Amino acid sequence: MTPGREQTRGDRCDPRDRAPMPLDIAPVAHLTTDVRGRIQYADRASRTLLTSGRGCLRGRSLSAFLRPGMRDAFESRLRELRSHPRRELGCLGVHVETRSGRALSLAASSDHGRGPKGPTLLWMLRDDSELRDLRAELRSASVERLLAEEQVRARLSQDLHDDLGQLLALVTLKLAKLGDQLGSPFQEPVEEIADIVETIVRRATSLTFQLHPPMLESEGIVPAAEWLARELQRSYHLEVKLETSGDLVEGVDAVTRVMLFRSLRELLLNVAKHADASRAHARLTREGERIELRVHDDGRGARETSARSGFGLQSLGERCSALGGAFCVEQGDDGGTRATMILPVSSKSRLVSHETGAGPPQR
Repeated sequence: MTPGREQTRGDRCDPRDRAPMPLDIAPVAHLTTDVRGRIQYADRASRTLLTSGRGCLRGRSLSAFLRPGMRDAFESRLRELRSHPRRELGCLGVHVETRSGRALSLAASSDHGRGPKGPTLLWMLRDDSELRDLRAELRSASVERLLAEEQVRARLSQDLHDDLGQLLALVTLKLAKLGDQLGSPFQEPVEEIADIVETIVRRATSLTFQLHPPMLESEGIVPAAEWLARELQRSYHLEVKLETSGDLVEGVDAVTRVMLFRSLRELLLNVAKHADASRAHARLTREGERIELRVHDDGRGARETSARSGFGLQSLGERCSALGGAFCVEQGDDGGTRATMILPVSSKSRLVSHETGAGPPQR
């Protein structure tokens, strides 16, 4: 056999595909492609993982080794790179499937080299199975925590309704009876006290619904969101416009409903308290197995609003990510702040989302 040339079954590879290189001794598998995804060089680890060491990779398309359902996204990112050569690819959230069935994450170097025929991309293959297992455990814990918190809220809401509500109703009856007994000289102060009690009743009712709106479980996210918009408009004099699109009931599980409602409440309260805004536009849209929540206001802008309420938004983003979603806050095109959240509609969708990577919300 000629030195520098390796014989394979029914195939002779180009020496450039087999020549020893420093990458051959790296702890992860590496390969390079052109900007169209055609493999130019593959180290020994890559050849072993993708062909069991028996095939030639040079000239083949890297997308052919991706898991089904990920190839379109991969090709789309390469087209973006061809249009914007300085753009970084980073971690794509896609996986290469080896001959043994293992899934390896595919990441691109942030620096693009330049070969004799144009830009060269350096790719790394990593076994992230342990990381994916940890993410699955985190996702499960996040779901359990969210449901446990909702159960506590439901109990508190019921206690407020049953105990405090009944006591306040009794106080109202006693005041009316006292006013009749005392007569006209005391009628005005008794009515003032009754008005205060009525205000307490309204606020207690509002708190009961905000803790656990009954219609969220029985009717879905849309009636609960509509009630929330009316309540915040009444309480904070914030004009809230709510739009919905797509089927937001069928297949949407309890975790997603709760997360959407809590997120909408947090974002609208954030607008009312910190954004110095007079109007907010909220939109719920379902596309396939994902639901997008978008809240846009006419207030101060993303930087100042986020600084005032940073911990709440940060916590929201962490929870969303743990449930297989994506969350971002940015400056609106016409000023104000735009917050976007994307969530899977169910536990099955959450599993797929974590395997493929949700990616940042697209404008």
